[in-house]
Amino acid sequence: MCENKLDYNYYLDYVSDLGYRLRKVPEEFKDERLCLQALKRDKHMLEYVPESVITLEMCEIAIGSYMSMDYIPEKFKTYEFCKKAVSVNSY
Repeated sequence: MCENKLDYNYYLDYVSDLGYRLRKVPEEFKDERLCLQALKRDKHMLEYVPESVITLEMCEIAIGSYMSMDYIPEKFKTYEFCKKAVSVNSY
């Protein structure tokens, strides 16, 4: 987590209401907790999450987004995950 807790909490609150605000959060504040909070509000924000903090949980939230597979790290693209992504996005 960032050393400046006051600024970090500001950005955590900032994305808690509207996840799309993640795109405006400085990189040094983007940790797993903050990015997960943003993704829970807006599943389209995976492209703004640093790859180093992306988790399987984040990827599972994001698979409902039509572009999310472009931003999911290869290590999470298992057969089971891709099967789930197809089932979620099929019409």
